[in-house]
Amino acid sequence: MILNQIYNINKFRLVLWITICIGLGVYPNLTAQADPIGQADQVIDETSQAVQKTEQSVQKLEDQKQKASKFKTFLKDSIPAYTDQFGSYLKQVIERQNRFDYLDEVPKNNSTKRIPKFPQRIANLKAAYQTPSMTEVEWTGMELPAFNQKRREKRFTKEIYGFHSFMDGNNYERYDLNAVTRIGYIGYLIDASTGAPKRLPNWETTNLHKRAVQYQIDIDLVAQLLDSTSTARFLKNEKAWALFADTIIQTVMKHNSSGIVIDFFGVSKKHQKLYLEFVRYMRYRLGEAAPRLQLGICLPPVDPDDAYAAQEITAIADRILIMAMDYQNYDGYTCGPTSPLISKIPKAPSIDETYNAYIKRGVKANKIILVLGLSGQQYAMKQAQASTNDASFFSMIPFATYEEDYCVRFRPHTDENTIQKYISFSSNDQWYITWGENIGSLALKSDYANNKNLKGIGMWQLAGAVSPYSKLWPLLYQKFSIPNSVTESEILNDFALLPQDANIDSILSVNQALIMTAINLTDNPFLPEKPDANQLAKAQTYGFEYKNLLKALGMFFTILTICALLGLAIAMFDEKIRNLFFYDNAYLFIIPAVMILITLTMRLFGLILNSGMEFVIGGLFGLAVHYLFLSYTKKKANIHENTP
Repeated sequence: MILNQIYNINKFRLVLWITICIGLGVYPNLTAQADPIGQADQVIDETSQAVQKTEQSVQKLEDQKQKASKFKTFLKDSIPAYTDQFGSYLKQVIERQNRFDYLDEVPKNNSTKRIPKFPQRIANLKAAYQTPSMTEVEWTGMELPAFNQKRREKRFTKEIYGFHSFMDGNNYERYDLNAVTRIGYIGYLIDASTGAPKRLPNWETTNLHKRAVQYQIDIDLVAQLLDSTSTARFLKNEKAWALFADTIIQTVMKHNSSGIVIDFFGVSKKHQKLYLEFVRYMRYRLGEAAPRLQLGICLPPVDPDDAYAAQEITAIADRILIMAMDYQNYDGYTCGPTSPLISKIPKAPSIDETYNAYIKRGVKANKIILVLGLSGQQYAMKQAQASTNDASFFSMIPFATYEEDYCVRFRPHTDENTIQKYISFSSNDQWYITWGENIGSLALKSDYANNKNLKGIGMWQLAGAVSPYSKLWPLLYQKFSIPNSVTESEILNDFALLPQDANIDSILSVNQALIMTAINLTDNPFLPEKPDANQLAKAQTYGFEYKNLLKALGMFFTILTICALLGLAIAMFDEKIRNLFFYDNAYLFIIPAVMILITLTMRLFGLILNSGMEFVIGGLFGLAVHYLFLSYTKKKANIHENTP
């Protein structure tokens, strides 16, 4: 009689337990939207579909490239029959296919390259350092309200490095500080004889430190030597190294800054070892003072003798800043392109040639910051010529003025050899020509930085972009923000005419209609040929860190369940607890705990990624435990019943 009652009770509870397990297995699928694991699976599925679509589109592009290649071959055979000038030029373009193939054909003869005598950037800094001391307000000429834009999370694929000079005053109040990740403060002029700061204007009083903390921006102090004589004198004096290191480290740490940048102009080949030893010394001193302090090194765009020891420097420094606004004496001329992206003239350097030269020397692309100038250079001359020695430097034109005024009032011309635009006009029988960056050239060079997987892009003197209508900030968001990142919609919607990814026809400066009619060139040589599926998946799920949250919860409940089981095992030493547990079937309450433990453990260690399957396996394991305990209690009951 007693056994029948026990059997009936266990049968009822067994049926109840099977129902609970089935419910637990079905419930996650019915409530997938409320289940974070289900949401994660859904996001992964959607990402996989997006990757498949991307691969399909890439395959279509590959097919189009093959068709274009066949058509190019046909044109190569057909065009020689034509004798007109355009036919010959088109044949040359098709043979080269794109700028990179063309540059490979250009003979590399460093002996024909002319070393820059004196970049205009250096001349401007010399003049500014020689001016009497002025406050930030005096430099700017006005009081500016504190920057109070709402802070947004910085989600960029590259480092956005901006330079702010002491001569730009308090213009940092007008920067979009949400679009910048790191700023180099230009303002530490080294005394070559002692190593002490010869000039350190406004560093102690600037509110830029406060703005950097508010908008999560790292600040570097830029230390400079502006001529080859001072550089040589300093490098020969090791006592000056020690005083310089002591002073600048103390200056940087006082304001909780993030590091320093070494910008030495005119390092010669005979001082290469001294320069390298100095950089190693500064790396050691920074690490000794605080591991967080980083070291940046400015390298010239043209260094045929490898005076800056690029390969050794890249292993020491945290970032290499290539000063791409220092191209002077283009093809031997005084007036010419300031930052040419490419060059069809063998002895005229370009950004692409600089990049290839440094990569061959061992500089890592993921340490390179491509620094562009945000001020155009204006020259005066007797007649309009793009590149000439018959010109004299007239003034610097800020990026905002060049983009919003000059490029609107005058039609920009394009230099065929460099694909850089310039503005020329006459006034009172005097011709003026201005070489500089506009929004189109910055977009093209931003694509180049993305294609080459550089560490980031830099802007020399951000104050040049200050304007209520500046397109620089939305361009940075468009080119470097992570896909689907949160940015205020009006930033991009108000600038619908921002340049998109560059087309190869505009890069080659060939008539768009004729070329695009002849060849369907749909690819952009400055963008990766095939997107990385892992990067795409990472971008699609960015910010949804369900795995970390799930691991934390799983670990918590796993530890909780293990502790409960250990406590129960210890309690079993008490006879009353054993009687309650086995003979009153109280052990059934431990089955859900065992099931949860198994389920969360599998999820925690990534054994199974399907929520429903985990609950089914956990339920089956719980049933097995239930059956074992049931068999055990039946044997115990039989023993007690048969015992006299």
